[in-house]
Amino acid sequence: MAAVREGRWDCQRCGSTGLFGRDKICHGCGSPRPEGVKFYMTDDAPVITDQKVVEQAKAGADWICQYCGASNPALADKCQQCEAPKGQARTQGVKEYKGAAPKDGKETPAPAAQALAAAPTSSAPWAKYAIPLGIGAFVLFCCFAMSFVFFNTSQTTGTVESFSWERTIEVEELQTVEETGWDVPSDARVIHEEEAVRSTEQTQVGERTYVCGQRDLGNGFFEDVECTEPIYESEEVYDTQYTYEVEKWVEVETERASGNNQDPYWPEIFLTDEQREGDRAETYTVHLEDESGEDYEVNVSLGRWDDFDVGDELTLEVNGFGAAELVGEK
Repeated sequence: MAAVREGRWDCQRCGSTGLFGRDKICHGCGSPRPEGVKFYMTDDAPVITDQKVVEQAKAGADWICQYCGASNPALADKCQQCEAPKGQARTQGVKEYKGAAPKDGKETPAPAAQALAAAPTSSAPWAKYAIPLGIGAFVLFCCFAMSFVFFNTSQTTGTVESFSWERTIEVEELQTVEETGWDVPSDARVIHEEEAVRSTEQTQVGERTYVCGQRDLGNGFFEDVECTEPIYESEEVYDTQYTYEVEKWVEVETERASGNNQDPYWPEIFLTDEQREGDRAETYTVHLEDESGEDYEVNVSLGRWDDFDVGDELTLEVNGFGAAELVGEK
């Protein structure tokens, strides 16, 4: 059961402070507790154990007499000051506060409009998202800036100064390699196996209840607002892990050929019985200079590369990073 504590209020007419929540009249000047009075709760307010007082607190908000303005208990049929009937009298407001209730009559923390959410971490419901949102905004800004630089291009005319090329051939060798995994290839030889942790699962084992706020009951009393959250335990999931040997083609070297002309050729390779040719790669570069003396390099296909001659003038598109492409070659 949520704990109930007695609050306090201050008299705005005579300035008396710390009047008990159950007091309907100011002991300093005799004025009735007004409609809309600000209730607050001190740090040392004890939990009420008297069941009759608890029932009184939970009976409902006080109602305000339409004739004399006095505050009356929810269950009273007539005003305790002037004996006027309750009728359609207005009631004091019931408020919920995320976190602690006001500590004095001057504080005005924002009450929650609805029931409190579980595990509040700050007075503002969006505060827990502030850091992630800030990081996200920074990343978006960086992406926008980079995109602006990348796509903010200009054109210039470059004169072909020279050419270069490079061709490579990988040499692979069939080797016995040792690997570890949860599954064994069909052509592998298992050399060791053991039970190992493959993953960790979160299992809910219960839930805990905690005080996440205070509810102003509108009658001088406050009730703890309770929230719940799940309790999890980590459970390790085991599986058989294998260490095995398997035959695989492994890159052992890369043969290269390059030049600064337009006569490319493939490097010569010499293979043993345990070797084979792997992937081939080729790069063909045109070196240009514009009228301001800026140098550019553009990689193109072999067919286009063969079409150019030293002295040719080509239109280049240059982005903010200085990278160039031939116009119409994207």
